[in-house]
Amino acid sequence: MTGGAPTTKRFENKLVLITGAAEGMGQAFARRFAAEGASLILTDVEEKGLEQAVAALRAQRASCSSHRIDLAVAIASILPSKVKSSSLHRN
Repeated sequence: MTGGAPTTKRFENKLVLITGAAEGMGQAFARRFAAEGASLILTDVEEKGLEQAVAALRAQRASCSSHRIDLAVAIASILPSKVKSSSLHRN
């Protein structure tokens, strides 16, 4: 990891679930947690970006699995029908 604080492996032997891991903040969080020793479960609706993120992390010897999922759809399916899907926010 270049720049930033040195790694401390404070998440070694920990499992971290990250949503929106294909790009942006989710991908940045994945890189940081991996650098800190975490095993990762990465999710995103964008399968190609998710595969690229996993390949990059594994190239740096990170332990991770990936799962294509649209959490907004999954959450909407378990909410009462009175709650409109427009009230859900995903990052």
